[in-house]
Amino acid sequence: RRLYQINDQRCWPGRSGRPQCLFILPIDQFAEDASGQLCDSWVYQRLGEAWQTERYTFDPAVPLVRPERLRSDDGPYLLIFTVSDANNDENKPHFKPLQAALVPVLTKPCPLPLDSYYERVVYQFLRKHRASFARNAKIPIRVIKPLSDIETALGACRPDVILELGEIGGKTRIIEVMGSEDADYLASKAMTIPRMMTIGPVDTFNAFRAEQKGRLEEWAEGGVCNQLRLLINDPDPKV
Repeated sequence: RRLYQINDQRCWPGRSGRPQCLFILPIDQFAEDASGQLCDSWVYQRLGEAWQTERYTFDPAVPLVRPERLRSDDGPYLLIFTVSDANNDENKPHFKPLQAALVPVLTKPCPLPLDSYYERVVYQFLRKHRASFARNAKIPIRVIKPLSDIETALGACRPDVILELGEIGGKTRIIEVMGSEDADYLASKAMTIPRMMTIGPVDTFNAFRAEQKGRLEEWAEGGVCNQLRLLINDPDPKV
């Protein structure tokens, strides 16, 4: 409605392009059917003491960027989409979603972007255990999720998790979550992991194999606790 008002009043800043808005919505579930691309958000109604579903349906023609290995249990997400004039005619505008992206996040209250369900499992256990390890060691521990490539002497890389001890620039360890045993995937990791090792020691957690054996959460929690323990107790290789 506001876009139509702005268009009618001819008050779009600069008038150099068509009016548009960027929407960012937390959602719980994504699915597709004959009617289009469906995104559900579950909202708790305090007065009624019940959950209510808000549904956002996109035309199948709307380009939707989403993870390659999307699973039914990959939610929650951030749904990010632009709304603009599809007619590109300020006299007869028709505002609708033009493009969208679906980004898995850790939780809706903590919308940390993730690459996969496996990463979410690892980060959930980091949230569970980081504070107690830091408190017992009496030293801060930071959990860093790089959102862009890090340049190293061997080339660019983007670790899944960087653990950092103490002050910024302190001792680090890296957890790389392996989500496949596909040959191309492993070849890519073989190229980037040596680059990560220039930042700090790297632990590769084979989440795909752990899930195949039915021990994903058990192995993930054990691996996270072990890496936090090593971060605190092992000598700094950079010293």
